[in-house]
Amino acid sequence: MEEKSKKILEFQILQRGLETLKSREREIVKLLEELEISKISLEEIEKIMGKGEVMFSVGGGNYVKGNLSGVSEVYVNIGAGVVMKKPLSDAKKIIEERIENIRNSLERIEEEKVKIALAMQKLRGEIENEPGVS
Repeated sequence: MEEKSKKILEFQILQRGLETLKSREREIVKLLEELEISKISLEEIEKIMGKGEVMFSVGGGNYVKGNLSGVSEVYVNIGAGVVMKKPLSDAKKIIEERIENIRNSLERIEEEKVKIALAMQKLRGEIENEPGVS
């Protein structure tokens, strides 16, 4: 019976770990979406620069009209709250690298989720086949 209790405890620990991974995955997906929007925005800025008015978001669903001209540099967050001025092309590359890194992280999380799920499935079978009270 003590062995069954250990397996139940291990199962619960794995379950919490899986929930933590899922939560982290949601956060990373959100960041990925934001970076993809940033990338698209920079591409659009390049296309429309100097060709008319643009709507700029000022937050909360509010916008202002303005013109883009001479946008050659972008202030890019390089980490730890530090922002640096970078040429537009470099900013796009930095964002693309971050997107790639995030996608790789999501793949690793998915692999880890599969490992945990398989371990949980194995433990569940062992727990169900173990004699004694649960």
